[in-house]
Formats: sequence, C-alpha cells, structure tokens
Amino acid sequence: MRFESFRMIPVFRIGPFRSKGSSHFGTHSHLGAQASTRRTYRPPGPRFVRLALAWVAGASLALVGPLAAEPLHRGLEASKFAVPFDLSTLSGDQLAQVVHERPTALGSLSLGYPHNGQLLNPVQPQSSELFEIVAPDFCYGTEETVAFLERAVRAVHAAHPATLPLHLGHISKPGGGYLSPHLSHQSGRDVDLGYYYKEKRTWYRRATAETLDVERTWTLVKALITETDVEFLFIDRWVQTLLKSHAQKLKEDPEWLKQVFAGSVERPALIRHAPGHATHIHVRFFNPKAQENARIAYPHLISEHIIEPVVVFTQYTARKGDTLGRLAKRYGTTVRAIQQANGLRGTTIVAKRIYKIPKAGGPAPVAEPVATPARVLPFSSKS
Repeated sequence: MRFESFRMIPVFRIGPFRSKGSSHFGTHSHLGAQASTRRTYRPPGPRFVRLALAWVAGASLALVGPLAAEPLHRGLEASKFAVPFDLSTLSGDQLAQVVHERPTALGSLSLGYPHNGQLLNPVQPQSSELFEIVAPDFCYGTEETVAFLERAVRAVHAAHPATLPLHLGHISKPGGGYLSPHLSHQSGRDVDLGYYYKEKRTWYRRATAETLDVERTWTLVKALITETDVEFLFIDRWVQTLLKSHAQKLKEDPEWLKQVFAGSVERPALIRHAPGHATHIHVRFFNPKAQENARIAYPHLISEHIIEPVVVFTQYTARKGDTLGRLAKRYGTTVRAIQQANGLRGTTIVAKRIYKIPKAGGPAPVAEPVATPARVLPFSSKS
C-alpha cells in the first residue's frame, strides 16, 4: 500500500521509555530508544487470524464519528486507512487479546490529554505538493489528524491552483509526551501550521497585511472549521482582523462568522488569540476515533506495560534556598518534569509557594466517553 503524503509508522517494539534527563514516558518506534521495558510482539497466530475474520464477518469495522461519510484519503478505501476496529464492539477478552498480540491493529491512539498524553501507532506526514515538513522528528500525529490536515490543504489547492506547499511544524514526538517548548503537543492532536504568504515563503515569518496571502489562508481556515473536527485555532488578533475582513468581502454568513470569531454562550470561539501566533497557526483537533479507542484500550495497555500508570503528584511548599535541582533529586524526578507540572519556563521558584512534584508515569486516563461537538457550518451549508 502506498500513501501519497504520509506514512504509517509500524511499532513492533513498544514499551515505556525515558530519555536521558527526563521523566516523561511514552512509546517509541525509532531505533535507539532507551527502553526500560521492551516487549517484542510476535506475528499473529491462528487464533488471532480467526478473530480478525470473525470481526469482518460480524461487520465490526464500524466507522466512528463524522469521518464515516467518505474515505479519509483520496485513492484509498476507508477500510485500508484510518479506520481500525471500533473497539467498543469487542468484548473485554477480545480486546485484551488484540492488545497483547497485535497492538498495531488498534490504529492510532491519542492517549490522555494534549498537556499530559502519549501517542500510539503514529502517522508521519511526508513532504509533498501539499506540505513542507519543518521538523520531521517532531511531526507525528494520529491518522485522523493527518487526514484532517490533508483534507484542508487539498481544499486550498482546489480553490487556488499553483499553490505552493504549506509549512508543517510540530505535531508530536513519535510516542507523544513532552515536546519542548510546548506544554501541549503531547497526544498527536495539536499542529503548528504556517500561513500562506504572497512571496518569500519561509517558516515562522510574521504575517502582516503586506506579507499574508489572505485568500489562501482564509480558504485553509474555513476548510479546517467546516471539513474537519477542529477544537480551536490560535491566530494572532491582528491576523484575525485581516481574515475576518476578507471573509466579509466574500459575504460569508454573518452569524457563522460571529460564532467562529467571537463564540457564544453555548460554545466558545473557534478562532482565538494567543501571543506568539502571528507567525503560525496552532490547530487542535478532536479525534473521535483515536480518543475514544484510547479510552477503551487504556486499562489493557496498562496491564500489558505498553504505557505507564498515571502520574502522581506531591504538593510541596517551597522554602528559602530551595532549587529545582534539589527538589528533583529529593523526589526522584527531573527539573524538566517539575517545570512542566507547574508551567514554569525558567528555573526560579518562590519561597512559600506550593509546587506540584510529579512522580514518573504515563498519560492521565480519560474517564468519560469522548463527545465531539457538531461542526460549525455556515447557514447556507446546513440547508
């Protein structure tokens, strides 16, 4: 099977790992991973094959979420990409067997939360006519995330011929977990995208009225909102002004624009301001399939030691003379782990302030079923 602009990353050796100087665990598919526990999964035996055939015969390949309407990738059948089994259709024993014998059959899993999560069975986008990958080692996402990205960028190419590739920055590490300098980007659902520019197309260039290709960028933003399960987009407020003005000139539905840019009591704005986002767009997607399947598989992944149990925090009131290094040594953790747990960018701590001291562990379990809101569509699209 050949993918045009992304590739599936097979994970045959999976286990909790900790890189030197870090307490953040995850799964890793690269050679050279420093694994404290490694398990090599054998090829599926006859029993697993019979089980797989039973799933097919029983129509267990149910699609999850809005993606069910059509294949996720042009030229590929939906059953061949981004549509693993709906794990809710399996019994506990069946699921335990799959996790034990063939965890890659689970498809991409977005474990935990964007700020405390992991990524299993990732997909890596490839440089193509659609994307220019800025940092390949940190550009791994779920099947849904990568399919959403491709769908939105293809919409730009369809509306604006001769469009150049879009810069694609950080998504996640191969196994997720902490990715400097971000607090999020841990579970394969957060993406840093470049803007489209009129000329001098470079990564991390500031978007202004003189530099921004507002037509292509608006087409991208609209496609992300209407054709994918986007949770929000961080865009600098001045860039938002340019985009909104252009949308109004196109006579986009005013009520829809109000919801997109300002939000309502029922739902916050989809496009939000955050400092530092005049150079790129931060997109976070809902992943109906990867999130819900991860929630269902979580206890089995724990029992198979594929992921570590949730992090446990200890509260500590800082004293005069304390340093992060001393606290890390005292509690058997790392400076970086304490910084991440408390949102610290530097190494300064304040006396009498309470800090969370983490013990090594994995992603937080998601207790409730994942509910993905309906897409926010213009009025004309609903009729």
